[in-house]
Parts: sequence; structure tokens; C-alpha cells
Amino acid sequence: MFAGGPFALFVTCLVSGLLVPLPEDVALLVAGWKVREGDLTLTAALAAGFAGTLCRDLVAFGLGSVIGPRLERLPLVRRALGEARLARAHALFERHGPRMLFFTRFAVGLRAPLYFVGGSLAFPVRRFLVLDALGLALTVPVTLWLGNTFGEDAAAALTVALSHQRAVFGLLVVAGLSAWLVQRARTRARA
Repeated sequence: MFAGGPFALFVTCLVSGLLVPLPEDVALLVAGWKVREGDLTLTAALAAGFAGTLCRDLVAFGLGSVIGPRLERLPLVRRALGEARLARAHALFERHGPRMLFFTRFAVGLRAPLYFVGGSLAFPVRRFLVLDALGLALTVPVTLWLGNTFGEDAAAALTVALSHQRAVFGLLVVAGLSAWLVQRARTRARA
């Protein structure tokens, strides 16, 4: 997987979750295994994994800050979400944004979307960088260690767990959308 060495790990982490529907955790687990096999140095894996993931997170955050406000101004989006919900989302993020952005680092599959939201709600980029770097300082070494300790089996186990997580997340999205449609139909029936 990392025939290109640290550069390949950097690029893999950079595109993960954005262009490739797998999180960087899989690449980091494989990189940890490659460190154990002697195909990659620990220093190079740490640097490439940290830098690639931080750049990816900044891309998601930056896209949110550029595209998010424009999406929010669209009449279709404002009607679908409603002024009150948008105001609550802004207030919630104002109050809990730093914690949400930090702890998202530990939630596989939710990182890029929440970083996009953080950017779209004008969270300060410097604070985002600090929170993300702190989270990465914890997760990158631990994930590399897991890959080093458990080898190829760790990446396979994470891939299986992610397939189930996506199914659960998909069901939650369908349930939420269904509840919203039912509420919307009841509101229209009352009017």
C-alpha cells in the first residue's frame, strides 16, 4: 500500500474521507504494520500521517468556510432547515463547538462533515488548528501503535467495524429524515 513510502501515506491521509470513502485510520493502521515490517520508519509514518490528516481536515474546514455560508443563504436550504433550526445550530456550535471539534477526532466517519460545519459556522481557524493538532497528537501515534502491534488484522478489523458503522449511520439518517417528513406532513395538515 505504501510503496511510495511516507509520501504515499501523506497523500492517502490527505484524500481519506474526502475523495476516498475510508478514514485515515485504515492507512495509519497499515502504516504501523509497515513500520513493524521495516518498510517504513516510525518518524516518517508519524510525520506523514499527521501532516496528511491535518491538511485534509483543513481542506474540509476551508470548504465549509467558503461553501457553507453560500449554501445557508439559498432559499431552498433556509426553507428546508427553517430559520429557528439554523439559529439553534449556530447557538449550539457557539456553545459546544470546541468540544465537538476536538472529540470528533475520535469519531471515525464524522470528521470531515463536522469540520465542514465548523468552517461554515465561522469557527476561528486558529482554534480549529490547535484542537485538531491536539487530537491528532493523540490519535496518530495510537493508531500507528495498534497497526504495529496487531499488524494486518487491525486494518481488516477496522474495515469490518466501519462497514457496520456506516449501516447504523445510514439507518439513523433514514429515521431522522422519516421523522422530519412525518412532522412536516402533520404541520401542513394542521394548517
